[in-house]
Amino acid sequence: MKDQKQLLDDSLARLESIIKDFRQTLKSDIPIAGIIDTFKFQLESLITFVSSLEQDQELEQQRQVLHHLARFIREKVDRHQNPLDISKSAAYFLCKEEDPRLRIEATPSQQTRRVMLAAQECLIGVKVHYEKLNDYGSCLRQTEIFFVKANDEKPTLTRVEEEISWDSLTSDIRDVFLKQSKRKVSFQIYPS
Repeated sequence: MKDQKQLLDDSLARLESIIKDFRQTLKSDIPIAGIIDTFKFQLESLITFVSSLEQDQELEQQRQVLHHLARFIREKVDRHQNPLDISKSAAYFLCKEEDPRLRIEATPSQQTRRVMLAAQECLIGVKVHYEKLNDYGSCLRQTEIFFVKANDEKPTLTRVEEEISWDSLTSDIRDVFLKQSKRKVSFQIYPS
């Protein structure tokens, strides 16, 4: 699949083509209402396409973060007794993820429910932090999982840190960095 920059470049080329066609059509004898309807339709299809790119970015960010939680659940809670998909499903349900493109099962299976209950007993919270590292080149994403080990009252923290590109961030995160001039954005995904 083409990378996102190439897809956006293709979108700009398409927009330029739409504008060029619009200018040529304005010189014709076609009624203005027909010209506007055609132009509006072409722009709407382009906006839909660009919006789908943004949704894909958001979906990928969610998938990556929930994968970290699933790996944690499989290792620390389930102790590798079930396949990773069971832990992924448990993570999606615990974080109340409703997007069917992410979910593995529509309703939790008996195995998934057992893993979810075990996870609920030890999980305190899951937070995701995005920190701007430099001027729009990259960002640090930290997934923090707070939990209590069996027979231990003191909470423990597991942190997964990754450097991700500015282009892979969702627009809402970029907007906070740009419009609000913040260097860090945080979300709590569990409990949700």
